[in-house]
Amino acid sequence: MKKTTLMSVSKSKLTLIFLLLLSGLSFGQTDFYFALPGNGSTSQNGRAPQGAQRYNRSVWLISAAEMSASGLTTGTSFNSITFSYTVPQNIATSGNMIVYLENTSDIANNKSTNWATAIGGMTVVSNGAVTIPASETFTITFAGGSPFTYSGSGLYVAFDYSNPAGTLSTPNTGLCTTTLTGGLKSAMSTTAAPTTIAASNWRPQTVLGIAVSCARPVTLNFSPTSTTSATLSWTTIAPDSTIEWGPIGFTQGSGTTLSNVTSPYLLGGLAASSNYSYYVRSNCAVSNSSIWAGPIDFHTVYEPVTPPYTAGFEVNSLPFVGWSASGTGGNDWFINPGAALAQEGNNAAAVVTGTTVANNWMFSRGVNLVADQQATITYYVRNFVNGSTNIASYQLRVGTSPNSVDQTTTLLSEANINNVTYALKTVNYTPTVTGTYYFGFLHNSPANAVGTHAFLMDNFNIQQTLSVNDLVSSSMKIYPNPSKDFVTIESDNNYMIDAIQITDLNGRIIDSYSVNANEYGLNISNLSKGVYLIRIATDNGVGVKKLVKE
Repeated sequence: MKKTTLMSVSKSKLTLIFLLLLSGLSFGQTDFYFALPGNGSTSQNGRAPQGAQRYNRSVWLISAAEMSASGLTTGTSFNSITFSYTVPQNIATSGNMIVYLENTSDIANNKSTNWATAIGGMTVVSNGAVTIPASETFTITFAGGSPFTYSGSGLYVAFDYSNPAGTLSTPNTGLCTTTLTGGLKSAMSTTAAPTTIAASNWRPQTVLGIAVSCARPVTLNFSPTSTTSATLSWTTIAPDSTIEWGPIGFTQGSGTTLSNVTSPYLLGGLAASSNYSYYVRSNCAVSNSSIWAGPIDFHTVYEPVTPPYTAGFEVNSLPFVGWSASGTGGNDWFINPGAALAQEGNNAAAVVTGTTVANNWMFSRGVNLVADQQATITYYVRNFVNGSTNIASYQLRVGTSPNSVDQTTTLLSEANINNVTYALKTVNYTPTVTGTYYFGFLHNSPANAVGTHAFLMDNFNIQQTLSVNDLVSSSMKIYPNPSKDFVTIESDNNYMIDAIQITDLNGRIIDSYSVNANEYGLNISNLSKGVYLIRIATDNGVGVKKLVKE
């Protein structure tokens, strides 16, 4: 039976480590490749070099598929290796480090548990003094070893760290991946160099460096500036760069290319509530450009949407559907990839329960609702356990802003959820004021002591069926509003406007106009400052809009 696991990576933490790593390595004309990315797993057991131990030996396999996915190709020569830590050691520690590499066709770690046998046949690519820093990344620039050329296959990596008499630190916590059973063999000691190593699933995140004449940009990022623009940013030592952008997932070569640009770059002319991708390369000289970095996905500001509206989470992260997350007591909501844990499609929204009571919010995109008309919200939820017996709890709330303070109305509160298949939930809500609303999912499951526990939600949908007059009101626009003198009244649905009537908030008729047009310019310069109601009679019914006179 195939085992289904939940990807529980804290994406914000991994992104931070990624940025810290590359920003510290970018300026030596070296390109860096995540030969083995972490998956959120961590270890203090010397899978990555451990400053709290005097002796530390590890050997692990990076499969051919993993090497290929990183972009590394046949014929490459490496000049460095970098490890990452989610919790650094408290002080820097110094010792000697030997780094070994070996090409292999193995798909499992077949190295001996005897250290001398395990490193037999491997190439020493670096041998010399090192200092494990009290920071989140540790880079060893290869020196004192022999040349090594990557053959395009899998790769064995090993290190032998020794600090016989120097100061020791508190334990660091290395970022790892657990995607290959028995993928690493290692041992550590404070007394003598281990001669025997033992198997583990925890392989350290491994970044390999390649010397180049022009380093590609790093720390690619973006910020959604407006509904029609986004700011793209990256780090490079080159005087300028070239970017290529297009719709999310576009094939490079089919996008729009912009040359001689610098970071940050404001990209305009975009569509609201839309997702894109971009690539960027450094231009070190007229005939010396780096390889492309990317793609990095980006988006514009997401506008509120009018029902019917469905969110199926078929993107990489919540902001790319206009949703957001925040909270404490566990992990943030994220989009979990994989059809096995989705109600429909390939993804679902998920949140992993920590060792304290959860308090994690996920907020929907803004939804435009009309007063006094019932909205129907449907969605699916399920419990997930792997080595855990925990149950899920959550609340569905609604408010006028995507933050916990403004989520003042509880629509549904459920506890003791233990179903491991999706269950449909249906909730009704009737707003008293026309406006933009945000629906908040509060994950408040009990603390989880062992294994993995998560709560999943998928296929969020909201409907609001309006009466004829409500449809007329929602289709009408008055702009500018507020205004001092003139406003324009028009219909999105091309309704014919027959008549317009202005009343004050007490219902007193101020003025009336015969129109017989789809659009009408109204002079309000004679009105006193205040709030008025504009009654708009059309061939499809009557609508009412509010107008503010300045």
